[in-house]
Amino acid sequence: MALLQPEIEPMIGLSLSFCIKDIMHGNVAEGEVTKIITSTACRTEADWDRLIAGYRQTYWRAFEGAAVAELIQRLRALGKIEQPRLADPEHEHHINNGHWRSDAAA
Repeated sequence: MALLQPEIEPMIGLSLSFCIKDIMHGNVAEGEVTKIITSTACRTEADWDRLIAGYRQTYWRAFEGAAVAELIQRLRALGKIEQPRLADPEHEHHINNGHWRSDAAA
């Protein structure tokens, strides 16, 4: 008898800080994330290092060790972190209605 796998709802995130926090807390499974569209504009590894260090002081202070950086690296390697501001510095998106969207509704 095969076990039923829980259905995964593909999700699009709209905030790197809040979405990573949700994944780390287990509120959203990493496998559910289709992409995270962020307002960051990191061009180099040093930019990513500075961003992660800064966010660890606020949003991610509850997480010890390298787990957050490893999660971000995995998502980046899979092309799941989009930074529209790299191409358009004036790009804006808002999370007024929440920072997750169902990919099925997109």
